[in-house]
Amino acid sequence: MNFSRLNKDSKLVKNLKEKEWWKKIITLSQEDNDFNIQIRSDSINVYYKMANFLNIRNNNPIAEIHYKFIPTYSDQDYVKIDFDGEKANLISSIKIVENDLLNNENLKKIKSIIGKYNSKGEKGDQSILINHNKNKIIDAEIAYGNKSRIDIMIYDAKNDEIIAVEFKVITDSRLFNDEIVEQLIKYKQFMCNKEKIKKAYIDSMQVKLELDLIDKSNPLLNISEKTKIADYPILAIKAFNQNNIDRFKEEIVSRVKNCAYSLNIFGTSGDLLNFTGNNNELLRGKSEN
Repeated sequence: MNFSRLNKDSKLVKNLKEKEWWKKIITLSQEDNDFNIQIRSDSINVYYKMANFLNIRNNNPIAEIHYKFIPTYSDQDYVKIDFDGEKANLISSIKIVENDLLNNENLKKIKSIIGKYNSKGEKGDQSILINHNKNKIIDAEIAYGNKSRIDIMIYDAKNDEIIAVEFKVITDSRLFNDEIVEQLIKYKQFMCNKEKIKKAYIDSMQVKLELDLIDKSNPLLNISEKTKIADYPILAIKAFNQNNIDRFKEEIVSRVKNCAYSLNIFGTSGDLLNFTGNNNELLRGKSEN
């Protein structure tokens, strides 16, 4: 598998450091917990509530935003339409974002659009979980293979170990059939690429340092060639209330006990490295490498 991340000597990283708009994005990510920034093999993704708000690529660099985040804006759920002959014109305070994409007015509108889709869904919950564990998050929305994706990658500084995380909401029907087992097995297969994963995240953390996304004291910079790679992923589940946990935990454990590092079940959010809580259970334990 060809899995890699940008390194600090790439032209994109060097040129991006000189851009004033990049400094604005860093400030946004520091002031708003719903923003997080992740490094890719040839680009950088800026997420808002885990929607890909900006994709930054090319040596220039070029920044792109998906059209669906800027088509129109309204304070109401429904936007009125004015018919002019064969034309159907939206009656809205904005047809498309103009001028500075990052000014407060435009950001408010774009964030409102994204929020309507992602605030109450799994992506919104994933964003909360990432913020709660931001001191150990090394990556999110990791694409690999044939349209496969890992939700989160974390670093356990105490044990010098990288662990993949699959995130689900307890109402997801896939938790109660073989789909969750198949998904966790795919994670395990990906994590067999141990040397490439270590190299990718050594590079990625150096880029984050270079771009002022982390500082020199951050424990994520301790990732090295000696770092262990967990063979099995953590299964993290949002469960809403204790009744849901009590009702479903035993069934989920019996299904994933041979293919998950641990089962972590929480309410709003939780510590991904807490394996001793009442609703958490260590299954496969530490890595075998």
